[in-house]
Amino acid sequence: MSRKQHYDTLALTQSSIRLLNLTQRASALSLSSFLLLHLCAPLASTIAPRTKAESYASGFMVLGRVLYQGEWGEWIFVWGSAGVHVLSGVVGRVLKGVERRERSRRRRVDVRRDAEKGMGGEEELSLGGRIVELSPNDDDDDDDDDDDESKSFSLDSTPASPPSALAYLPPISLHQITGYLLLPLAAHHAYLHRLLPSSSSPPISSLSPTLFSYSFVSYSLSSSHALASSIAYVAVLSIGSYHALAGIRRLADPTAPRGLRRRRDGRNGWRVAYVGVVGGVGIGLARLASEGRGVPEWMGRRYEEVLRRGLVF
Repeated sequence: MSRKQHYDTLALTQSSIRLLNLTQRASALSLSSFLLLHLCAPLASTIAPRTKAESYASGFMVLGRVLYQGEWGEWIFVWGSAGVHVLSGVVGRVLKGVERRERSRRRRVDVRRDAEKGMGGEEELSLGGRIVELSPNDDDDDDDDDDDESKSFSLDSTPASPPSALAYLPPISLHQITGYLLLPLAAHHAYLHRLLPSSSSPPISSLSPTLFSYSFVSYSLSSSHALASSIAYVAVLSIGSYHALAGIRRLADPTAPRGLRRRRDGRNGWRVAYVGVVGGVGIGLARLASEGRGVPEWMGRRYEEVLRRGLVF
């Protein structure tokens, strides 16, 4: 590949990464709005009067459905945003590996050209005939903390087949790890609470949104499936809240430390927010569990079938 082609590939890759970063941030804003509405319901149950936790949570849930479950609203603001967010993140990460590889190639070409012109003699001699090349720094839109490992190559023995872009992928951050962990958890949550209840087979018989309220959460946390339901809720809550808050923090302040790490001055407001969200929703779920015995028997049979199909562990 010629030097001009190296530069063209690098420029195209960097432009694509910037576009994907912008797309991912826009989809993150949409998902954050949905998450805020979604968490209002269990948070409302924490301040509800005694025996009114389920009715308070269901009331806020209905309000949220009016806003995002319109004819096209759910497909655009929930499913569409989630798909775009995941796809742009995965493709962007791969392209960052391509960018790092192209930068490495460009430096290799530049150093070789300078050496051939006799401009790098002293450096080459001082390094024992080897040229040290630092790994390229990522753009300021990268979520990762770049490693400073050095890669070296010899002018006399360049590998016949350079490493693929996967070998140049930047280190994965905790924010990204929680995002990948959240994929199966969120998919299962949507399957259990959105897709299964719409099944037309008896005894579920297409539970309507009116019937499938937070009474289902109350029932699931007080039935024979209480342990499995608790594990599922805690997992999606803790991992999802961390990923969302870390992303919102990055959008609000690109210079902030990655994830929810405290600043150098000791401030840790985002960690406090994380504990507050997880703790508040947890208290709300506990209050909902205390009201699960009040579900009518005929409704309990339909809920039981949803749980039997949806909780395979």
